[in-house]
Amino acid sequence: MCRARSQGIIISAFARPNGATIGPSLEKDVETGSWLWGRRLINPREHRFAFNRRALEWIFRVSEILAQLGLLSEGIEMKFVKGQRVKHPSKPEWGVGQVLEESSSAFVRIFFVGCGEKELSLLQVSPLLVSGPEADHPVLENLRASSPSSHAPYITLADQISNFLKLYPQGFYGERYLDQERDYKLKAHNLASNTLAPGELAELIQAERFADICRSALRVMNSTNLVFPNEKMSLSDGLANPLTQKAFALALDRLLHVNEPLQGRFDNFTTVLADINSAKWTIASYFPFIVHPGKYMFVKPTVTRCAAAISAFEIAYRPKPNWQTYAAVQSFSTYLYQALAELRPRDMIDVQSFMWCTAQDA
Repeated sequence: MCRARSQGIIISAFARPNGATIGPSLEKDVETGSWLWGRRLINPREHRFAFNRRALEWIFRVSEILAQLGLLSEGIEMKFVKGQRVKHPSKPEWGVGQVLEESSSAFVRIFFVGCGEKELSLLQVSPLLVSGPEADHPVLENLRASSPSSHAPYITLADQISNFLKLYPQGFYGERYLDQERDYKLKAHNLASNTLAPGELAELIQAERFADICRSALRVMNSTNLVFPNEKMSLSDGLANPLTQKAFALALDRLLHVNEPLQGRFDNFTTVLADINSAKWTIASYFPFIVHPGKYMFVKPTVTRCAAAISAFEIAYRPKPNWQTYAAVQSFSTYLYQALAELRPRDMIDVQSFMWCTAQDA
């Protein structure tokens, strides 16, 4: 039913099983954009006949009905199913894509990692199904649902990198970047490595010096501007009670240094924070980030949500700290760390700075 020619695409919409035509065919010249209906030339720019989406879908419906009645030698097999991975046959720069919904007879919506969402006319192009390693991509594995009214527009990673390099032409190793984004966080990391080290905390816990652990934690938090001032004050007020000091100290030590699955440690820490009215994303994620920047990401709600949104990466955000969102943010951060290989990020400090800069630009 649909066969390609060098000058365009022909739809033999009315043909008997023996191949004899019983009506006009539809042909598009991809270079001029003109359509030939039988022997009649239709130029969308010049002719009063508007060959639009509805007309295309009507042609496909008619052809399918005729095929079911046995008047056509074959139907049009151009259905795509939600979730299928595809590539554009002539635009390799678009990369791998994912079908967003079951296609109509004439159109299909696809999200491509190299350009975002596209609606393609199946009269003009037949996406190529791909599978295996060729079909794999972290963004597609975590693709967020499309909702233009509430989400930031998609920005390809290449464009994000370009925007970042406009701010910091020497990337993660330039003096301006180090001065504005990295050095003060690294200084806080060095402070935390000394005052919140596993041996140091173990000794203080053994001596039941929980207040000292809380003072060290507040000192590390106050050494940067990552946590909002009102949230710093909230934590400080919550740790004024000796009973809460012990619970916080034990939960912090478990979060940072106990060798057990992260989910249980994170949930325990956020429960303690909730008990002292300090269950904020910045506080819940700050200490793992500062102490172990090679593994964990800091969550600043507006920035993190925007960075994920422009990357079309679903993080299942909820205002209250929770494991599902935190785990998704870790996955998103790991993806960025690997995808930014050309910039040679050292750790999550660099990735967090990249997220901050690109989100601000968006």
